[in-house]
Amino acid sequence: MVLGDRRANQQPGLMSMHVILLREHNRVAKELKTKNPYWDDQKLFQEARRIVIAQAQHITYSSYLPRILGPDIMNLFDLNPQTAVTYFSGYDVKVIPTIRNSFMAAAFRFGHSMINDYLGFTSASGDNEKVLFRNLWINPDRVYDTDGVEKTLRGLQAVHSQRVDRYCII
Repeated sequence: MVLGDRRANQQPGLMSMHVILLREHNRVAKELKTKNPYWDDQKLFQEARRIVIAQAQHITYSSYLPRILGPDIMNLFDLNPQTAVTYFSGYDVKVIPTIRNSFMAAAFRFGHSMINDYLGFTSASGDNEKVLFRNLWINPDRVYDTDGVEKTLRGLQAVHSQRVDRYCII
């Protein structure tokens, strides 16, 4: 699969998330096209892209980060999503939105300690198959099976991640 991230085919879980974001982008673009028939393809693409990025950010800040950081850190650094009444207005075009190399090399990797030895594939009827994660590395074939994306996502939901281990060496 060719996507905007060279890691797209790294493993079925990541690939399935990319497919879901791609599907959502196309769904939003179709909806925008019906409401804005005069927009060209580039305008539709970019506006759908913005909306999907905002959706991903909302999920990250309202569901993922609170579970990882806890309410005290979320409040301390003002990371909680704002309500529709209080939209953020402090955008600064001078801020470079990249991450520091030290963060990328160390802190960003904490999530790797949460990866299980097995990845689950769950059918719509609830049958769950676990496959060794190392056997799925750079092997996205399972995603191409019938309902492969859905089985992978249901499997990710059924098999919870490990606790974060800040001493784990990867």
